[in-house]
Amino acid sequence: MSTPPTEKTPPQKVAGKLKFASEREAAFVARETPNRQTTREFDVPVVVDEAKCITGCHICVESCPVDCLAIDLQKGKSHMKFDECWYCLACEADCPTNAITVKIPYLIR
Repeated sequence: MSTPPTEKTPPQKVAGKLKFASEREAAFVARETPNRQTTREFDVPVVVDEAKCITGCHICVESCPVDCLAIDLQKGKSHMKFDECWYCLACEADCPTNAITVKIPYLIR
């Protein structure tokens, strides 16, 4: 039988990033922990490689039937503005530089 520890160890700081399922969840955590930093990192189905993306090209934005892609006004590159992707692959197929990758969830394949 193990013996209980005699000293309590103080809590340790944890360094890392939190991944949230949605912007709403990230906002809740940020609101509940105002003195802590939160990193908002999301897994999105449409990934745009900015190195390959042509500045000012709007082909993917125009081909998306649910309008979930947008152009970043500062960079002039495409990005996913919200997660409502239908996984139709139109943006991936129409991109002239193959800068877009659509990650289809395993359960939908």
